[in-house]
Amino acid sequence: INSYALAEYWFGEGSRFNNYLFVFVGRVLGSAIMVNGKILKGARNISSLIGHVVVEPEGPECICGKKGCLDAVVSEIAIEREARHIIGTKEGGFLAYNQDRTFFDEIVNAAKSGNETYIELFKRRGNYIGKAIAEIINLVDFEVIILSYLNIKEEWQEMQEAYQTYSYQIDGMTGSLPKIISGTFKEEQLSMVPSAIVVDRMFSDLDIRDNAAGELRAVLK
Repeated sequence: INSYALAEYWFGEGSRFNNYLFVFVGRVLGSAIMVNGKILKGARNISSLIGHVVVEPEGPECICGKKGCLDAVVSEIAIEREARHIIGTKEGGFLAYNQDRTFFDEIVNAAKSGNETYIELFKRRGNYIGKAIAEIINLVDFEVIILSYLNIKEEWQEMQEAYQTYSYQIDGMTGSLPKIISGTFKEEQLSMVPSAIVVDRMFSDLDIRDNAAGELRAVLK
């Protein structure tokens, strides 16, 4: 996830900010905290495990051993598990098979086509993500939250509503809440991750790093 965050910082929306929370939603859910242009890391080189914030205490078991972690209820794997249950009860009907799409893609396609059962599945995911982000925004004075990425507009709207509803700002923090914006890259578009790691590790001077990243952006385009 830190590598994805670096790609966003050097080549995506993150290039406009120095202090932000990056949240990635894919086969797993992860996050990274960027402070003054550097990823914040702890004693064991770990940063911001938002995926293990408990959002549903009686929810499914997570790989960490707890129940109801964010990752266990909102990752693509979790959505597929819920969809299989829906198909088993026939509440959502059968998903059309297309050999060029994954099972998760079929679920997204069903929601985008107006299937209310699957729309509600994604809306619930958006609600969980919004609440989890609201819980941690006061860890650092973030300029923005970059979320990469949600699949349908109803999910994004639900996430924003939950974030606004459950967020609070501590004394001394003035102004509006940090905005949540969509990240630049989807999981299959992260071919620039190796380049981001090279730039980040080779150049300690920020001006030199910015110039190197700019040249790489031009090449990768």
